[in-house]
Amino acid sequence: MNTYAHKPPQAIVLSCIDFRFHEKLKDELKKEKINSFDLLCLAGGAKNLASPKPTTKRRLAKAGGGSSQFKNIEKEIKFHQAELKKAENLIKKLFPDLRIKVVLLE
Repeated sequence: MNTYAHKPPQAIVLSCIDFRFHEKLKDELKKEKINSFDLLCLAGGAKNLASPKPTTKRRLAKAGGGSSQFKNIEKEIKFHQAELKKAENLIKKLFPDLRIKVVLLE
């Protein structure tokens, strides 16, 4: 009997496609005791929910914007934290009963 078909995953994880985050993501999920999850990887991750661009081509080309668009790492982190907050608010509005945890992996 396939028990997976009867058990939904513990979480849905939205992540950037950047491979550098995958190990940190696994560590974060382990800390949260999340063993089963569906992984949704998008160029730019939550930024696509928070600040979508009109065309897919532009979205993929400048999904994260690149570190060069920021004066320093602090400004970049602040920007991504704001984008994550926007995405969190959008998801809460659509699914008010959903438990959401936002994590910025650096």
